[in-house]
Amino acid sequence: MPFRLFRGRVGTLLGWGSPDEVEVYKLHGSIDWFDRRSYTQREAEWKAHGLAERPDDPIFNSPRELKITPLIDDASYPDDPLREIYRLIDFQRFYSDPPWFLAVPKIINPSTAKIIFAGQFSDFFYGLGRFFGASHYKFNIIGFSMSEHDEYARQVIYRIVKNYLTINVNDPPRPKDPIRLVDYRPDDSDRSQLLKRYAFLDPAKSEFLLDGFDEATVERL
Repeated sequence: MPFRLFRGRVGTLLGWGSPDEVEVYKLHGSIDWFDRRSYTQREAEWKAHGLAERPDDPIFNSPRELKITPLIDDASYPDDPLREIYRLIDFQRFYSDPPWFLAVPKIINPSTAKIIFAGQFSDFFYGLGRFFGASHYKFNIIGFSMSEHDEYARQVIYRIVKNYLTINVNDPPRPKDPIRLVDYRPDDSDRSQLLKRYAFLDPAKSEFLLDGFDEATVERL
C-alpha cells in the first residue's frame, strides 16, 4: 500500500498527493530517522580543504554500508526542515551493534517541554486543527497514550476528531470508517485510564482495539 511520512507532495493539489496514499505522521521523530545536515557540512569542509575522500560517519558513510533513503521521497522545497532527514532501512542491523553517541536518531524524548524542541517537525502540526480529518475516511490512533506531558497534542487530536466526525468535504460524500484507537491495555484499570484520556471519542463512532498491534488488529485497520 502506498504511503508517505511527510505532509504533502510538491506539485499536487494542496500537496495532498494520491487519495489512496496513507499518511503516517511521526510527530516526535523516529528511531530510524537521522539528520544529515551536520554530515553535509563536514563534507563541504573536507572539500574546501582539498580532501578527495568523504569523512567517515556511522550512518552516511560507514564500512557497514547501511541502506538509507530520504524521508521525503519526492521533490521538496529548499527550506523544507525534513529535507535532510533520512530513514535507516537497516535499523535492526545497525542497533544490533550501535555506535552509541556517535550517531543519534532524530527523536524527541518525553518531556513537558518537548514542543520547544520540535521545530524541525513543526510542519506536521501546521493546520492540523483547522482542516485535517475533514477529507479523510479513515483515522487511526496507534499506541499514543496521551500522557500528561503530551497535553498539547490532546488539543490537536480533539480538533482532528471533531473535523473527522462533523465535516465531509469529499464530493460525493464518502462514508467514513469508525475512529480506531489501538493500544495494549491488558488490565481493566489500564483500559479505564486510557479511555478516560480519550473521553471525547464517541463510543458509537469509535472502535477500541486494546489487545495490542497484532495481525487481527491490522485486519481491522
